[in-house]
Amino acid sequence: MVFLRKPTACRPLLRVTLLLGPLMLAHAARAAPTVTPDMRQAPIVNGVATAAFPSTGALLIADDPADPDSLLTACTGVLIGCATFLTAAHCLCPEDVRTGVACLAAGLEEPSTLTVYLQHAGFFPVASVTIDPAYEFRVASDAAIVKLAAPVSGIAPARINTTGAPSFGTMGTIVGFGVSEDGALDSGIKRSGRVMTAACDRGISNSTHVCWNFVPPVGSPGEHSNTCVGDSGGPLFVDLGSGDLLAGVTSGGEPSCAPNSLSFDTDVFYERFWIATEAGTDLGTRSCGGLPQAGGAGTQISSTAGVLNSESSQARWAFDVRPGTTLLRVALNGEDEDGSVTPPVVNDFDLYLKAATPPTTLDFDCRDARHAPFGFCEVRTPAAATWHALIDRAAGRGAYQVTATAFGVLPACAGDCSGEGEVTVDELINGVNIALGSALLEQCPSFDPDGDGLVSVAELVLGVNNALAGCPAA
Repeated sequence: MVFLRKPTACRPLLRVTLLLGPLMLAHAARAAPTVTPDMRQAPIVNGVATAAFPSTGALLIADDPADPDSLLTACTGVLIGCATFLTAAHCLCPEDVRTGVACLAAGLEEPSTLTVYLQHAGFFPVASVTIDPAYEFRVASDAAIVKLAAPVSGIAPARINTTGAPSFGTMGTIVGFGVSEDGALDSGIKRSGRVMTAACDRGISNSTHVCWNFVPPVGSPGEHSNTCVGDSGGPLFVDLGSGDLLAGVTSGGEPSCAPNSLSFDTDVFYERFWIATEAGTDLGTRSCGGLPQAGGAGTQISSTAGVLNSESSQARWAFDVRPGTTLLRVALNGEDEDGSVTPPVVNDFDLYLKAATPPTTLDFDCRDARHAPFGFCEVRTPAAATWHALIDRAAGRGAYQVTATAFGVLPACAGDCSGEGEVTVDELINGVNIALGSALLEQCPSFDPDGDGLVSVAELVLGVNNALAGCPAA
C-alpha cells in the first residue's frame, strides 16, 4: 500500500521505520529497487528557497482520501501548457512498479486524490493522468502528463527543449519541493540550485537521460546542488541560447543524494514527440489567461519565509500593494511534517490576510484553514495599502514560505530593461527587436506594460518618451 495514500492513522509506523533507517529513503527517483511514497517527495540538496520559476509546482496528494484538503507533497512538476503539467511517470505508479506496462496494468494514481499547487496561482484539481507506456525506470521515458480540471491564469508555461540534447558541461537549474538531505522530513519548501550536466554512467543511457554528478557542496547554497529523495518530476532548466528551456524531468539518482552521487533526468528532447502528442494544442502557449504573467511586466512578487514551532506559533508579514493592482494572490507552502517527535506529526499551518491592519484568527479579509501546510487567498481589486498576513500553527512545527503576487501593476519605467531608472538607446533597440520577433520578451519584460506577451508600437513609443523625458518618479 502506498504510504501517501494511507489515512493519517496509518502513517506513524512507517515514519518510525524511516527515522530508524535513513538509507531506506533512497527513492525510486534515486536508485532504490522500489518506489516508495517518500521517495517521491521533491527536494533540492544545497539549494535555496525560492519564489521564482512560476511554472514549477508541487503535485500534492490527499493524505486522507476522506478529507481532500489534507494535502501533502507527492512530487514536483512543471506547467507546460495552461492546463498541462509534466511530471515523472513513477509519481503516478504503485510503489514497486517500474515499467509503464506494469503500471498501467496495476492502475495509475486516482486523479481525484491529486492537486497541483502553484505559488502564484493556487490549487488546481486534476482531471486526468497519463504516463508514457514506454516508461522503464533507469532505461527511458519516466514522464507523465497531468491534465488540470481548469486552466491556470497569470503564469507563462515553461518551453520544452526541442533544440537538441544539452552537451556535457552545460549549466542548468534544478527546482523542487521537498527534503533538503537524506533522511529529512522537510518536503514542501520550494528550492532551486545549479548543476552542470555530465556523462551518464552506472548503466544509465546518455541517449535517453540528462545526467550530472553531485560534487561536495563547497560553494554557497544554490551552487553545487543536487536532487535527492524524490525531486521526482521536477525540472532541469538550461539556456541553449534562447532563454530557459525545460531539458530534463527528474527521474532518479544513485547511490544517494550525498556527494559523489549520479543524478539522472528523463531527457525532454528525447521525449518531445510523446509530450507534444499528449499535451496537444496546449503545448507552446506563451501566456495563460488575461492577466500579466507572474514575474513579468505588470506583476510584483514579494515573499517571506520562517519557522513555526511551540515557541513561535504565529508569524506575521506585511507587504505593500500598489495602486492599480487588479488581483492579489497570496500562497502558503510549508514542510509536510514535524520530524522532531516520534511518531512525526503532519503539519497544519493556516493563512489569514487583511488590508491595512493585522488580521487575527477571528478578523480577516481572507483565510485558508485547510488541514495541510498549504494555503491560498485571492483578492480581486485589492485596496492599495499595506497588507498583513498571519501564518498560524494549528499543529506540528517546521519551515514555511509565503508568496504574494500582485497583478496589473505598471512598471516604474517602461523600457528600462536594467532597472537603473533610465531608458538607453541600446534598450530601445532591444525593444524593437522584441517587437519584430528577433529577441525574446524575457530579455526586457518592461517593454510589455499591459502584460499581453507582445510589444506594440504604442509600448515602444512609451519607451522612447521615457528615454527622452526620463523615467517617471516611482
